[in-house]
Amino acid sequence: MSTLGHKIAVTQIAVGALHTLALDATSGMVYSWGCNDDGALGRLGQENQPRRIDGLE
Repeated sequence: MSTLGHKIAVTQIAVGALHTLALDATSGMVYSWGCNDDGALGRLGQENQPRRIDGLE
């Protein structure tokens, strides 16, 4: 993925009806994007671009 300003190597991905989570194989960081109903993104806000979930690595 390159919308973060840098590339990451996605090793695992999980999807819901309106949100997505991706695990970076290199850093172990988790990124999320999409609808944040009921806290599905693991962070504040709704984004159409991937954002890192703080505290998950």
